[in-house]
Amino acid sequence: MEHFFLIPELRRMVFMFLHSKDLINCAHVCRGWKDDALDVRWRFCTVDLIDVLAQLAPLHMEEVWEEGDQFCQLYTLQTNLAEIGQEDWDEFLKLTAKVHVISTIFFVLNPDSVELIHELVKTYGCPLFPNLTSFEMLGYHPMLPSVSLCLVPGLTSIKMKGDFLRGQEDGSNGILAQLLTNCTNIKYLDMETTCATSGPTFDAFPALRVLSYRFGKFSTESWRSLGKCTDLFELELVGIELQEISHRRGGEGLELRSLRELRISRIRKRNALILLAGTRMPVLQKLLMGKDFTEEERKDLSDRSADLCPQLKWIEFC
Repeated sequence: MEHFFLIPELRRMVFMFLHSKDLINCAHVCRGWKDDALDVRWRFCTVDLIDVLAQLAPLHMEEVWEEGDQFCQLYTLQTNLAEIGQEDWDEFLKLTAKVHVISTIFFVLNPDSVELIHELVKTYGCPLFPNLTSFEMLGYHPMLPSVSLCLVPGLTSIKMKGDFLRGQEDGSNGILAQLLTNCTNIKYLDMETTCATSGPTFDAFPALRVLSYRFGKFSTESWRSLGKCTDLFELELVGIELQEISHRRGGEGLELRSLRELRISRIRKRNALILLAGTRMPVLQKLLMGKDFTEEERKDLSDRSADLCPQLKWIEFC
């Protein structure tokens, strides 16, 4: 077995099955293992934004009180533009170019440090995360400046949980505005929030294939905007608050041409029926609804779906 690990190619294959923490442990075994283990970690594991930025300069952390009795951990890069030369920046970019999946959890970077990174990009060139495809964020709106560092054109998957949608109408400062500007190739979008002040629209993401939206505001305009997502094949709506109901057939004339699976739960059944009414889903095969429908309502929904969803094979109420 010890001879097996002497072969770099085979060693890297084994490392690819390990988790991030395991790879860090492997990196402490010897110099030969260190390079391979860390390279695999950066390339194939989900890495934290704070770990990446710590490779550029030391981070100083302090607790800053926000609204009420809440506080956040504010991090500041202990460096400045004069201390980072072209070679230092190029070495850092070699690392960031390896990163494909990144996450940030309650990490707030000092706005001055965010501005420093933008200045470095402007001064020395090259995008910060050229190969980043997936971004996961958990936290709240003070994180938005640091989150913006990861909103790159190559992103295809975004998962956000928290109050990032607070104040989404505030022009370019809102998370949705930044997504619309920088990340129009999103295919997988997972959003959980209780702070949206209005229903978001999704027509700016024409490549969207899978959408999960939970506990935020939703409107008939939100529903109708999904008609522009012509590749959408899986949709989940959980605990949404439907607003601005102008008529009882929110989907009249709407066609979700590629949708194959639809899950709607933990919302008032009247609102669910308003969204479905008139919506044609020609290739829908699986429909999951809340369990509070009576037997008569279930039969009525099934009968109405026969024309609008001709390929529907399974309706489950759970």
